[in-house]
Formats: sequence, C-alpha cells, structure tokens
Amino acid sequence: MLISPWGDEIMSFEAGLSRVDAIAIDGEDLVLSDGNGLYQRVDRGGRPAGEPFRLASILMDTDGLYVDHETGEYWVADDSIAQLVRVSSDGTVMQRVDGASQASPLMEPQGITRDPRSGHFLVVDDADASDSLFEFNAQGQLLDVIPLAGWGYDAEGITIQPDTNTVFIAYDDGDRIAAFSYEPTGDDDIAPASASANDLGGCVLSALPAPAAPRG
Repeated sequence: MLISPWGDEIMSFEAGLSRVDAIAIDGEDLVLSDGNGLYQRVDRGGRPAGEPFRLASILMDTDGLYVDHETGEYWVADDSIAQLVRVSSDGTVMQRVDGASQASPLMEPQGITRDPRSGHFLVVDDADASDSLFEFNAQGQLLDVIPLAGWGYDAEGITIQPDTNTVFIAYDDGDRIAAFSYEPTGDDDIAPASASANDLGGCVLSALPAPAAPRG
C-alpha cells in the first residue's frame, strides 16, 4: 500500500505472496519479501516481473530489505539469525554482519536502508530487543545506536529521503510513522562528541513535526 504523508491511501495491489514483510526499491521496480525466504519483483503498478525467487538458504526471516542500485546486491535484515546479510543477485552470500556480537547487540533487526550521502546503513531493532536505530558504515562496523522509544513503540520499518536527509521510521504500535532529520556519524558539520581525535561523534537524529494536511 502506498500512502501519503497524512496517512491517505494512494494505491494498493495484491502482492502474489502469502504476506509482505519487507519491500525495497530497485530502479523502476519494487522487490517484495514474504519474510520466509521468498521474494517477488514487481513494477510500480504491482504487476509481477518474473516468478518469485529465493536468494540464499540462510535467509528464513527477512524483515528488512535494501537493494544497492549500483551493484545489484541485496542487503537483508534477517530476524531469525540476527544478522545483516549482503547477497549478490545470484544468491551468493558476500558478507554477514552479526548482530549479537555488537557492542550494543542487535537481536531483532527489522527495517534497513542506506544513506547515499555517507554510505551508512540504518537498521531498526524492534521492541522485542532494544527498540533502537543502529548505524553501520559500509564495512559493517557499528557507529552509533539511538533509542527510539521516545517517539513511538516497536520500530519495524525505515527509509530515507536523500534530498532532505529525512528518515522515516514506522512503528508497529499505533501504525505510526515518525519523521526525523538525520546527520550521519562523521559528518563534517557535526562536532565530535568528545575531544578525542579518534572519536567521530555520533549521528544526529532529530524528530520533525508532523506535516500539515493540505487544504481542501
């Protein structure tokens, strides 16, 4: 379902899967996941582009999906193994980022997106774990963790609008979407959090007011 910033339905379509747990943009297409390892590519009108497919056998609980438009690789947030997995288009596993071994464990990875400006990945951990935003660099190194419970409960989805550096986070409780301005860790405009030359400072996530509904 496509909705406006005010929650109005713009369009919806039948996905052809038992359910949809994750969705990602890939050029002019959308890639959907049923959460159980099955994926379907559709056009922007919801029409299937080929048959459903699988990527890698280790992916059994896809809750977040991002497609790198330049490489064609998939980044998958898999809840069952608590990992972020980079997979090539032919299903070869290229990289695995283990959530449980992080300094702040990422045990319930849900939505995942990438900031094109910095190349950093943003992942939400739901309320069964920390209910937080995790920021990773392109190599999978954890940079920062931001608690999200102050703006909602049970974060499940995330995306970014690059032109405005606006991050949208979907909360399961109350079917709520919150908007934030985002500045990545290490941004030149952000002063380090400490005097240490090795400390880049954390990312800055600031809640934005809800957009005013259009008149008429």
